[in-house]
Amino acid sequence: MPVSAPFNPSAANLSDVDQTTQGAGKVLTETTSAGKPFSWQTPSAGGLYSGIITKPTLSQFTWVNQGIVTGADSSVGIYVTSANNTSNNAIAMLTQTPPATPYTYTALVSSASRSGVGTGGIALYDGTKVEFLDIYYDQSALIMRCNVDQYTNVTTFSAGATSQQIIPTNLLWLRVTNDGANLKFLYGTDGVNFNQIYSEAVGSFITPTKVAFAVNAYNVSFLAFTLMSWLQT
Repeated sequence: MPVSAPFNPSAANLSDVDQTTQGAGKVLTETTSAGKPFSWQTPSAGGLYSGIITKPTLSQFTWVNQGIVTGADSSVGIYVTSANNTSNNAIAMLTQTPPATPYTYTALVSSASRSGVGTGGIALYDGTKVEFLDIYYDQSALIMRCNVDQYTNVTTFSAGATSQQIIPTNLLWLRVTNDGANLKFLYGTDGVNFNQIYSEAVGSFITPTKVAFAVNAYNVSFLAFTLMSWLQT
């Protein structure tokens, strides 16, 4: 039904209500009991994205190559910004040590950058090389891309493993999995259903020892990304 406080079933003398179930924060709910078809029950917690969106904090990560990038905890996640950088690629990473394989990392990323190549997403790192599942707005072509880029180190681009045009959006789910044999890179729009855009054998380019939320503020007038959810499973 539910009936909200300060309604008092005892005072109303409702014989159909199981009055023994009263308690703070409970709502009057129809049950399947023939004798007492209504009882006070605690509302179910969470919502549509309960258990899917997990807000991170900076204390969960360790910076690698932070440079001119700054990060701050906010009410919606970790807000990462960078001033203009025209000199070179500079991947700044908030790293974690992953568990033993198999593991999956899923991130919800909000992006905002102007001009240049401002990318952000999930990075795999072995102490030297970086493999980066990132989102990027191609301002010359006016399209959004989801890329897997490979770097020989945090400042040196090696190759683009794949680049897929996606519907322009400032909010995207990213996922990387490592089953011990293969690395898989995926993106999605709802946090549950994902599209795989690339796969490679572990060790063919990288054997990761760290997983990170990363940004590359190369040649941007302003870069901002918010890591709104970070979940390892």
